[in-house]
This record gives sequence, structure tokens and C-alpha cells, in this order.
Amino acid sequence: MLLTALCVPLLAQPAAAQATEALSELIDGVATIAAPGTPSPLSAWSKDAYVVVAGSGGKGIRAPAIVGGRAGAGRFVALPHNGYFGGEALKQGDTARFVANCALWLAGQARTPKVAVRTPDLAALLAADERVKKAKFEVGVLQPGPLVAQLDGVDVLLGLSTEIPDGEVDALEQWIRAGGGVLAGQCAWGWLQVSGKASLDQNPLQRLFGRLGVAWGEGYLGKSGPDGFATERDPPKLTHGDAAFAYLGSHTERSHIKKEQPMLQASATMTDIARVLPADDKLLRPKLELVLRKEAHTIDPTPAKPLEKLDGGDRALLAFILREAERLPPEQVTALAAAQSFPGLPPADAPRTPATVTIDAGRPRWHSTGCYAAPGEVITLTVPDALAQAGLALQIGAHTDLLFDLDAWHRVPKAFARTPVTAVTTKLASPLGGLVYVAVPEGLAAARHEITVAGGIAAPWFVAGRDDDASWQATLRDRPAPWAELECDRIIVTVPSSAIRRLDAPTEAMALWAAGADAMADLCGIPRARASPERFVADVQISAGYMHSGYPIMTHLDVAEALANPAKLREGQWGFFHELGHNHQEPEWTFEGTTEVTCNVLCMYVLEKVFGIAVTAGHDGVLGARAKIPAYLAGGAKFEEWKSDPFLALQMYVQLQQQFGWDLYKKVFADYRSLPRRDRPRTDDAKRDLWLVMLSKATNRNLAPFFTAWGIPISDGAKATVADRMEWLPEGWPPPR
Repeated sequence: MLLTALCVPLLAQPAAAQATEALSELIDGVATIAAPGTPSPLSAWSKDAYVVVAGSGGKGIRAPAIVGGRAGAGRFVALPHNGYFGGEALKQGDTARFVANCALWLAGQARTPKVAVRTPDLAALLAADERVKKAKFEVGVLQPGPLVAQLDGVDVLLGLSTEIPDGEVDALEQWIRAGGGVLAGQCAWGWLQVSGKASLDQNPLQRLFGRLGVAWGEGYLGKSGPDGFATERDPPKLTHGDAAFAYLGSHTERSHIKKEQPMLQASATMTDIARVLPADDKLLRPKLELVLRKEAHTIDPTPAKPLEKLDGGDRALLAFILREAERLPPEQVTALAAAQSFPGLPPADAPRTPATVTIDAGRPRWHSTGCYAAPGEVITLTVPDALAQAGLALQIGAHTDLLFDLDAWHRVPKAFARTPVTAVTTKLASPLGGLVYVAVPEGLAAARHEITVAGGIAAPWFVAGRDDDASWQATLRDRPAPWAELECDRIIVTVPSSAIRRLDAPTEAMALWAAGADAMADLCGIPRARASPERFVADVQISAGYMHSGYPIMTHLDVAEALANPAKLREGQWGFFHELGHNHQEPEWTFEGTTEVTCNVLCMYVLEKVFGIAVTAGHDGVLGARAKIPAYLAGGAKFEEWKSDPFLALQMYVQLQQQFGWDLYKKVFADYRSLPRRDRPRTDDAKRDLWLVMLSKATNRNLAPFFTAWGIPISDGAKATVADRMEWLPEGWPPPR
């Protein structure tokens, strides 16, 4: 439905002749350009910007990798990483020629161009290029500090990244529009991590190029060729926002879509742009705002009526709406109609009750507050002076999985809001609402502080050791917010309030969770006490799988009751402890093919020790895979087959447990933890070898024949290391066919 209300002319197509000429010059003699590090995708929407090279955005989608363009009398080229300005990238493929091409094109018609470079590597590259020599470039290396003062008389600036001094963005823009040429690049997601900033809106290079109709995205960009980015004479047109906008405007009904891929590409392009479009953009923003006023209230993805791949216009508009809400002052944020579907609305008459909560600054990650923010309503957090500049964040919403890349959206693709705490008082509002948290960074000194949350609605919140079943049954479980939490110092579970309204025994539920977490810690050889509890959050849709690990561990709503119900937990919840196992895996003892295996070893231990469920009875796959062993061995025990079947691979670990008991794994995991860093394996071959050596040491047996029988590759050196012990194979091995 997006753009059906659009009654104004669409943006003009990029100047075709200009783009063709620039592309021809920029990729002259260039087939492959390096892809250093993990590059960032770009977006382009100005009619004077053009995609020079496209990378891979996944699932057959392309995304701009390199964008060139004009601004007034000036020219620019934007790169997806700053690694092009020195080091190995310049030695790969045709990268050096491409950078030289950029310098020549950016110089335009200037005679004896004066070029300023950021790195000596760029100066050396230009000095070695015969065409540059012929053009009589005058090359100088910029000094640290103020930039604009060094550009007096300069025609081309090569190597601009995020080191733009405060206050110089305006002057740089003027310099470009007056005729300057600039080659710029950055790793945007890396900048966010290192800078600690909340948004790319604060990135100086982003601010500069946003005015030119170009921006970097927060995600990752894949290669378009085996060795980097492959050049094309005609990069995909729908990777440019102008063309994507036009396509969406003429394909508003599914019945009009003859081919799926163009819609997917146009939708992806516009969705990416919507997430980085500057607040002061004068090119595309007016068109989107016109549609926003007329169409926003109709966008409401649900499981029954999701926004699917072919709903490209609506998806792009929703991404734009969400990004706009992030930029608005909290008082101007309004509720989204989609909030009614998910995460749900509190009762209209629910009181807004201030709450004072004590938090320990020495415990990192999210701290629950027992408060719920209604959609579009302002939450005010007050912290003591000691925490005002400590790196805390205020967050609304527990559902932090981003769904933008999924084929169908069963809910709004970003369902949380977050802002840094930089003063005693912090305000935040979310168009969807949600539970309110205070996120604490690692490294703060342990100290208890009182914080106050105003504007929220009381949520069902049980904390083991603070609350009891009587108070829960009397008042706590009936608090009006639509989402609830049960908490102990090991685990916190977040579920819809409907899942706990009739729960009578939260104390027992959290005791079971604590016992499970403690058992897993015991097996791994780590302290039971944790720096912060693990979290489970139920969601209508998650970013990957049926459940996935991380912080928080994400599950679907169909298991929400099981998360909180002691009777359900006692049945043995393989999925929950499988994901918790992922959070406890160590890379040194998890080699390729065992990511979904070693976590199950931890899961089986918990189910047996806490819930009395035998190792072979926790999941049908454990017993079922045993029957596969004879055929696997008869087929030659191929490692590739072993790696592709987690329950078959698990049988090897089960055999060891059945013969040597759980103490074997306790000892081995503890031995791994005591390894000096220099002795820890870095490659998969080394990981398999060390796994053999550590197991053989712990059992005082030579397990090389056992590994070989299963088809696990190990080196002769590793075999020699354990050869002084008695060889071991399971009793009755190999099993009868």
C-alpha cells in the first residue's frame, strides 16, 4: 500500500550519462576490488550519486559497496571500509588501480592537481602510477588535527574517515560543493562499537555524506566475487534508492508483480535507506513523510497477516517510522497501531505508578525495574550522581531481536528503544511500549544504588529471596502490565502476563531454574555465582531458529508457560537447557560440527542431575541416533557426515560419559580452563588434536582408536602424544550391523 497516496512526481533517475561516464573511468582496468575486514553496506538516494560497485546483502540481495557522485562542482567516492587507505587491501586484486582511478576522476579537469592524502601508503600508491605521474599530481600527507585549514588550494582529499574534527562538517561540505574531490570510507558498525555512540547520526562522516545523499549502514556487506567485490558494467539499478522508490511506487499490488526478485531488491534498498536517512534530508524525506501521514496507521504485521517479502513498500515505510521514532524527543513519540498486536496494550485505566528500585552497579547487563511503558508514553529515569556518567542505558522492551532481514515480519521488526544515561534524569518513549530496564556496563564497582522510574505501569515481577508465594498470589501476579518477569540470581524469564496469572508457585519455578544453572556451572567448572543472571525472553517471532542462545536467550510464545511453570520444567525442557548450554560453550572444545553437540552434553547433565532424566531419554534424537551407528560405520565413517548430524555426533560423547561418568567432562573442562592462553588451540585441526589429548589424559587411556573409528581427523603428532596409554574402544565395538 506504500506510495498509493503519492501524488507528486517521483524522484528523477540518476543522470544516466554522468553515471556511465564516471563508472567507465572508475572501473577502467579493474576487475576485482578487495573487501578488507568486514565492510559496511552503503545506501545512495541522491540523483547525483551512483552505485559503482555492489556487494552481497545475502539471500540474493545486492547492496552498494562503492558509491560515486557529484555535489555542486565537486565529486566524491564512498568506500565500505577505511582499510583501503593502507595495508594489505591495496595489494589485493586491482585495488591499487581502482584507488588511482578514483584520484584521477576526483581531480576532474584540474591541471596539476594538488592532492592531500591521509596515509603514506596512499602517497606511495600515487607515486607508482604512471597515469598519475603524467597528470603531474602534487601529493602531500595531511597532518593530524584541524582538517579544513589544510585544504586551502587542495583539489582532492584521499583517505577521509571518521577523524573529522568537531565543527568542520559544514566547512567540508562547502569545500566539496565548491569543487573539491574526496575519497572517503569507514567501517560503520566498527565505529559504533569503538565509539560507544548510540547512533550513526553522531558519526561525522555519516553527517557529511548524508547531505550528499549517501550513507553507511550498521550491518555487514558480503563479497560479490571470490576475492572481494567484482566490478560490473551495469551495477544493479535497484540498489539505488531513486530507482527502488520508483519501482515501489509502480508496484503497490501483489497482482502487479511478475517477478519476485525486483520487489525483494527494491524493498531491501528502501528499507536500508529508511534506517539511515538523515533527519534534515531534503531529497527523499519529503516523499516518505507525505505517505507517512496517510498510511502509517495501516501498518500492523501479525502472525495471521505478516508483512511478507512482496510487501516491500509497507516494509520500507515501517522501517522509516521506527527510525523516525528513535530520533524524536520522547515527548513527541506517538503510539504505533501495531502495539496492540505486539507486545500488547496495558489496560486503559492502569495507574502510572513511580517505582524505586535498588540496583547493584557491579552486576552488568539489564536490571529489571518491574515497570512497563505504555506505547508512546514517556518514562523518566532518575539515578544518583554517581551513575549519571557511568555508561548506563535506559531501555524499553525486552524483545531485542531485529527482524529486518527475515522474509516475513510477524511483528514490528524492531520492538525496543534504548538511550544512554548521561544525566541524573533521562527520558525515553517507545512507539510500542514494553518492560523498562536499566542496562549497566561491565567494569563498574559493586555498590547498591536507588533509582526511580516514573511514568510506568506496574508489571508482575517476582524476585526469589525478596518475594514469596503468598505476596505473589495476593498482589504481584495481578499487576496490570501485559508482560511479566520471574527472577532469581541465576535466571530471569520474561513472558506474557497471561502465562503467569494462575501461577501459584514461582518460588519453586525459580528454584528449578537455579538448580539447572548451577548444575551446568558445576559441569563446566565455573563458579555457581554469576556476574549477572541469564535471561530467557518469549517472543512472537525471533531472528533465527525455534530458539536461539545469547543475551537474552529467545524462545517463541508457545513455550511461555513452560518457562514459568514448575510442573512443565520438571518434565525436562531440552530446548531451554540446550540454549543455555550454548551460552556455556567454550570455543577451545567446540570444533566444527560440534556447535550443536557440546551444548547437548551440558543439557543432558542438567536433565539427569536436576530432573532425573536419563542421558538417553532427554530427547528422541539421542536414542534414535544410536540406530544410525552401524550404517555410519559401514559407510566408511565419513567425518563430513558426522559433522552434519548432531545427534549422531553426540553418540560419541555419550559413549564416553557412559564409560567414564560425568567426572570425565568435569575434569576435562576444568583442565581446559587452566590452559595458558598461548596453549589454547586456534585452528580446527588443533582443536580436534587437543580434544583427543585432553580426553586421553583425563581417562588415562589412548583414545586415538576411538577417534579414528568415528572418523574424526587427528594428526600423527596427537596420536603419538597419547600412544603410551592403553588403547580404548567401547565394549562391543563396532556394534553388530
